[in-house]
Amino acid sequence: MVTVGTVSPAVLLVSPGVIRPTDVDFGLPHLVSLGGYLKERLGARVEILDLGYEGSDPGELTRSLAELGPFLLIGISCYSSFDVLRVISVGRFLKTLYPRVPLVVGGYHPSALPMDLLFDGSPFNAVIPGEGEAALAEVVTTLLGGSQLERRVYAKEVVGDLDSLPEYHWELLDRYWTRAHDLGRKLQIYLSRGCPYRCTFCMERAKSGYGWRAFSPARAVGELARLAKKTNLSRWIVNIADPLFGHHRLWRREVLEGILKAGLVPRQFWTLTRTDDLDEEDVRLLAAARFSIGIGLESGSMAMLEIMHKGNQPGRYLAAVERLAVASRKHGLNWAANVIVGHPGETMATLDE
Repeated sequence: MVTVGTVSPAVLLVSPGVIRPTDVDFGLPHLVSLGGYLKERLGARVEILDLGYEGSDPGELTRSLAELGPFLLIGISCYSSFDVLRVISVGRFLKTLYPRVPLVVGGYHPSALPMDLLFDGSPFNAVIPGEGEAALAEVVTTLLGGSQLERRVYAKEVVGDLDSLPEYHWELLDRYWTRAHDLGRKLQIYLSRGCPYRCTFCMERAKSGYGWRAFSPARAVGELARLAKKTNLSRWIVNIADPLFGHHRLWRREVLEGILKAGLVPRQFWTLTRTDDLDEEDVRLLAAARFSIGIGLESGSMAMLEIMHKGNQPGRYLAAVERLAVASRKHGLNWAANVIVGHPGETMATLDE
């Protein structure tokens, strides 16, 4: 890597923070994964900056950036439409400070609507849709080779084999680990990506398509074990923030049994899953491993479930939720349901239902 003085120019990965930091997860596993990929594949120096944890004063932020620089590339994560204006504002601020440093953006919203971030006058040089590891490495390789970054939207890519990715480089968050418990109520990690379902309101397909991919069970348990070496899990609610935890029954059970065998039991696990394939043994294992689960119930109206594409047979879908309610009382599993009110097609009759 080309150096300036004695310091290699860094790839800076920026989280713009959240609007209301009242229930924030600590971890940024998506940026940790991207950064670890660049470190291992290219030997790049990577820095992560979370603006939710930094001082809001521009002068203070400018000084923090100067300490982390110089920069080869800056990438900003843009989660949803709620973040677009803030991300553009942050991009303009960074472009003012570092006009010669290329600026890229990725995440769910840029994956769905890339030109919302690459309009005329945008501070961004390129948009990286999809899961980003390979495209971001291509960008860094281009810059290291001395070439200019082309203004464009890169091809959307997903990682087919998650075990091919480097282990999480949690040291990339060393800037924040000493304050981790003050900064986040839950500790976040991903063990799988994607979701095969086609719920009309979900943004997952914009980024990851319809293929569910996961670390192998041994790798998944190993990542939790490595996280336990970085921090005391017993003090945390660990949010396995997968779009759909445990889509495959065998994988789900091997991971849960592996967690129990290794004693990797935090204060609580939290994750999102579906009831379609959960039976009593799954509920027992989830409860034993100290999981609480979130379920996308969405509506009690079969008409609305059809509109939302929640399963091919809405009646069976609702029956599965009722079975979960019975089994969870028996085994002591805590669960919560998300409900959408006012989805297109909603009427007073479906709302009452």
